[in-house]
Amino acid sequence: ELAERLRAAAARAAPGWAGDPLDRLTVATPPGDGPPPLVRVGTAAPLDDARFPALVPLLGSGHLAVDAD
Repeated sequence: ELAERLRAAAARAAPGWAGDPLDRLTVATPPGDGPPPLVRVGTAAPLDDARFPALVPLLGSGHLAVDAD
């Protein structure tokens, strides 16, 4: 299934806290060894049964804009 492959790719691309759901992070979460290239900002759900982490670049790659439309 494509969503499962995307979840696996996201886990490799954003390991540790960078790929964890935001509601699971605490102040005790270890920061890691440096800034991760990608950070999870939510969950993409193009279909009801197909969900995967939504990742964006953290630093030096541009800007993130969120539009509710």
